[in-house]
Amino acid sequence: MHSHGSHQNKQPNDQQSQRPTQTPGQDQSQQDLPQAPLQKVKRPKQLAGMPVQQIPVAQPSMMTLPPLMLLEPEIVLRPDQDAPTTFELTGTGVTATIDYSAGIELAERKGMAFCLSSLCQNLGFDGAEICQTFVESAPKERQDWLMRALTIYAGNLGLIKGLNMKTFEVFLRLHIMATKSQPVAPMMPGITASGFEQQVIFLGGWMPAQLCALPSPAKPVLKRIRLYYFPGGVPDPQTGRRVSRIEELNAELLHTGMTKALKDVVDDQLFGWTPPENEELEAVDFAEIATMAAFVEEYVKKALHPYPLAYIEGPCYKGSYASDILSTADGQIDDDMMTNWMVNRGTHVGRMAKWGQPLSAASYDPGRSSDRDELTRVYHALLSDQGFTEKLRRLIALTPRHNPGNGKVYIEPVYPNRLHIRKAVWRWRITNTLIHEFMHRITHPKVITAAEQTHQPQILKEGFVEVFTVKVMKKLVADAATDPVMRDLLLGIGTTWELPHTSSLEVGYGAEGKDAESIDQEVGEANSSTAFFLGEVRLIGL
Repeated sequence: MHSHGSHQNKQPNDQQSQRPTQTPGQDQSQQDLPQAPLQKVKRPKQLAGMPVQQIPVAQPSMMTLPPLMLLEPEIVLRPDQDAPTTFELTGTGVTATIDYSAGIELAERKGMAFCLSSLCQNLGFDGAEICQTFVESAPKERQDWLMRALTIYAGNLGLIKGLNMKTFEVFLRLHIMATKSQPVAPMMPGITASGFEQQVIFLGGWMPAQLCALPSPAKPVLKRIRLYYFPGGVPDPQTGRRVSRIEELNAELLHTGMTKALKDVVDDQLFGWTPPENEELEAVDFAEIATMAAFVEEYVKKALHPYPLAYIEGPCYKGSYASDILSTADGQIDDDMMTNWMVNRGTHVGRMAKWGQPLSAASYDPGRSSDRDELTRVYHALLSDQGFTEKLRRLIALTPRHNPGNGKVYIEPVYPNRLHIRKAVWRWRITNTLIHEFMHRITHPKVITAAEQTHQPQILKEGFVEVFTVKVMKKLVADAATDPVMRDLLLGIGTTWELPHTSSLEVGYGAEGKDAESIDQEVGEANSSTAFFLGEVRLIGL
């Protein structure tokens, strides 16, 4: 990741995002959670023809693309897909006119190579040679697949051009999908109809381009939300300079306040992890956790559709979340990991009323390099305290985290003391953690880069993760309340139904979470989702 000057949140190598450990408790929420319906596809019938235009241009250079998924041929060639229709993805702005009849007729009359070449010309380039080569080597069902896929884009060329899409890149993506040696059947999660059209619109690039076409927030909104990112004042866009709105730092207050707060946090978060007398803490079944992780991955895709899947080069199309779940006790806890814990917790703890808001009390300005350096000295002093580091090592071994370097997610290996918290309540907490860490996994890299250019990077790196985690949790709890199979998966077979602790349904991460929630409300869910999952950070004021 990039850092902002000598920013206090600069991360060590092989950094890991570490989530605050939930202090075990016994309260649980009894609030009613309304079930929000998932988006559905509408397919009204409407006759429409394929436009004809000849715009031969020089063929652009080839590009490198990530591996993409391909539908099974029998799904592609479903009979009703050849009927003219208007295809709409509700709530996304995508409405496509689709009519495969002209392409089918042209292929029958002049051959598939000629048909594909004509579609390429409609899209604005000469693809005769690559289409001929493709037809000579590809099975008939793959040829039909590519013809229909190109028809969707050629038949909606005006809309595509309005999104400034590069049509040759669209062709390359579709061509790669049609030539993959091992087809798979990825049908978009939660949508049983029109899977072919959805996949082509997503992975050909139309969906992400459509979502990113939102206008930037209005200037008054931008002015308000940028103060969340730059609480001491927004730097001048030309010079980068600013006059701080916060008075001079009181270094003594910073040291005493932050030292006490961080020591108290460690003690607080270790509470509940000591087993009852003459007992051991119950071990977590990681095979069961992997099953929950697989469920969470698919559920998030449905609950936040279409945004996670619109990141077509992202983790949703690479690997399995379930295969990357490990124990927090795995591996050595080194100095870098402890430093990262301090950096990750610093501003979070320092802004919380529960811990006395020591950053505010000391007039700390995260935009002043001298203030950041002083805070770093606080961390180093604490890490030189052997008693503190011994406790911290134990806590990190019980702290969920995500390692962006290798994609691994670490979950606590044991349940907390059963006398402090019921197992069912903690199972909800594990579910919340799995969602939270999956959000880290699918955060767009541009969000992390943008975070390091702000004075409060944890708003983007943790606050927005919490915002989306809670959105998914609320839907999940509502669904599980009426679904015994889902309930058994999340809480354990035969477990009596109960709601999660209120903390699992509220945006966490202290002030950073509240700031992210405020920004989300200011710009709207579409802006926040497009920024977070697709990297269009201008939509959230950056």
